[in-house]
Amino acid sequence: MKNKTFWIVGIILIAAIAVVSYFLLTDTDLPFDVIVNNDESEDYIYVEGLVGQFQRLNPLLEHLNQVDKDVNRLIFNGLIKFDQWGNPIPDLAGAWNVNLKGDVFNIALKEGVLWHDGMPFTTEDVVFTIDLIKNSEFPIPSDVADLWNAIEIVVFDDLNMQFNLPEPFIPFVDYLAFGVLPAHVLIGRSADEVMNGDFNFSPVGTGPYKFVDLKIVDNKVTEVELEQNEEFFGDLGELHYISFHYFNDDVSAFAAYQNGDIFGIGSLGLNIFEQSFSDENLNVYSMVDPELRILMINHSSSSASYLSDLALKQALYYGLNRENMIGQVLNGQAVEAVGPISPNSWAYYGNVERYEYNPNYAINILESNGYLLPAGDSGFREKGGLTISLNLLYEDNEEHGLIAAMIKEYWEGIGIQVNLKPETQNVMVSSLENGNYDVALVNLSLGDTADPDPYAFWHQAEAGNGQNYSNWDNRRGSEYLERARVTPNRVERERQYKNFQIHFSLEVPSLPLYYPVVSFAVVEEVGGISPMIVTSTSDRFNNISDWYWDLEPETEPTSIIENE
Repeated sequence: MKNKTFWIVGIILIAAIAVVSYFLLTDTDLPFDVIVNNDESEDYIYVEGLVGQFQRLNPLLEHLNQVDKDVNRLIFNGLIKFDQWGNPIPDLAGAWNVNLKGDVFNIALKEGVLWHDGMPFTTEDVVFTIDLIKNSEFPIPSDVADLWNAIEIVVFDDLNMQFNLPEPFIPFVDYLAFGVLPAHVLIGRSADEVMNGDFNFSPVGTGPYKFVDLKIVDNKVTEVELEQNEEFFGDLGELHYISFHYFNDDVSAFAAYQNGDIFGIGSLGLNIFEQSFSDENLNVYSMVDPELRILMINHSSSSASYLSDLALKQALYYGLNRENMIGQVLNGQAVEAVGPISPNSWAYYGNVERYEYNPNYAINILESNGYLLPAGDSGFREKGGLTISLNLLYEDNEEHGLIAAMIKEYWEGIGIQVNLKPETQNVMVSSLENGNYDVALVNLSLGDTADPDPYAFWHQAEAGNGQNYSNWDNRRGSEYLERARVTPNRVERERQYKNFQIHFSLEVPSLPLYYPVVSFAVVEEVGGISPMIVTSTSDRFNNISDWYWDLEPETEPTSIIENE
C-alpha cells in the first residue's frame, strides 16, 4: 500500500517512580503488540514517540515545552475547546453567553464532571487556576496575565460564574481554553510549589485519559503512560492505553519506529520526512503551523526613512523568490503566506493582492519611482542623493541565516544594498521593542488562540509601546481591527477581517513570507484521524475518541487536501 499524505489546515524535576508495564504478548502482524487481553475484553494500546524532553505535566506551563502540551491535551480540559475550523465549542463549560455590548460573559459549567481522583469539578477550580495565571511569580505570558488581571470574576455558585471585562472584547471566549487545575489538590501551595512540585509528575485532570506512571532511565523521563478515564464526561474511543516515548531527535524516533517500539511519531523533522513519506506502513499528516515567518518593516527607521514608501515596499516584495526559499531551505515544507492571518483560521481570506516573484517588474517599479542606479550601472540604487541600503536583522540560527542570505541575494539583484545583522534572540526582541532596526526576519506566532485578532501586531495604538513592531500607523486598518473586536456577529467579524486583509495587501506594512508545514506520522493500521489542527500539533488529539485500530485495513483512507 502506498504512503498517504494528509494536509490539514491548522525544569525537569525527577522523582523515582516505578513504571507500570501492561504490554502483554499477542499474535499480530504489527511491529509489536497493541492488545492487552483481559478476561472480559481486549484493550488497545497506542504508543507514540515525542521528539523532545519531558518537563512538567501542567497546562499552565505547556507554552514552555511543546511535548508537554501534547500529553496535557489528553489529561486536562479547558472551559472551551475548538472545532476543526477554530470555532469555540463547549468543553468543561456546558454553555456561555455574552451581552450585546460584548463585555460580560456568563459561563455555566457542565454538571457531574469529576476529577480523576473522583472529586467534583466546580467554579472553585476555575477561579484557582485564573488566580495562578494572574500571579506575577508564575511564568505566564505578560499579555495573557494582563488580560486576566483586568477582569472581574463573579461566582454565583458551584456551576455558574461571570466574567466582567473592562471593555468589549469578543475574542475573549477563546481565552477560556486554558487547562483547568484542581484546586482541592493544589490549594495552599505557593506558585513555586505548583511549578516544581510533585503534581507535575503525577497530575490529576478531568480529561479522557488518566496519568498512570513515568518510566525513568538515567535520571530522564523516557516514557509517560496513560489509561482511559472511565468517568470522563465525553466520548471515549477504542484506545484504552496511550504511551508516550521521548527521543532527543527525530532520527532516533524514526529508528524506534523501525524497531517496532512505537506506532507514531509526533513531529517529523526534515531529517526523516522523506523516509517517513516513503514508508508504505506510515500515514504522514501535514499541517500548516500558525507561526508566520515575516519580514517586519520599520516605518520609523531612523537610518532608512524611505521604507515608508509604498513603491519601495512593493518592489521589495516582488523581488523575493519565496518558492525558491521554501524549496532550498525547507525542502518544500512550507506554504507561501498571502497575509497576516493564518490559513488555518475561519477568518482567513486569500483573494488579495499577490506578490509573486517578478524581479523585472520590481525593477520597473523602482525606476519609475526614482530609485536609480548610478552611472554605469555600478553600485546600488539611489534616490534624493541617498544610497538605498537596508540592515536585515535576524536571529542567528540555521533557518533564518539561510533565508537571510537568500533575501540579500534577491534584493541586491534588483539594486538594493543589504547588510546582514545576525543577533541572539534577546537582542532581536530588544531591537524590535525599541524600533532599532530597518528590516527584521521574525517568527510571528498566530496560534495562541483560534481567533485571529491581529490587533496587537497591526493596530496603530500598539506602535511604539506594543507589538506593532513595524510601527505601522494606519487609521483605516486600525478601524477594521477595532470593529472586528467588538461585534458578536460572526458574519460581520469575517467581513471586517476580510477588509483588513485586503487593505494589508495593498498597503504592504510588512512582507509575510511563509508558514512552515509540520508533520506527524502514524502507522496505517490506526484510523479515524481527521483534520483537527487549529493552534498547534497537539490538536491532532482533539478527536482521539475516533481513533481506532484496524488490524486488517482493506482500503486506503481518502486524502484530505485543502488548498488556500
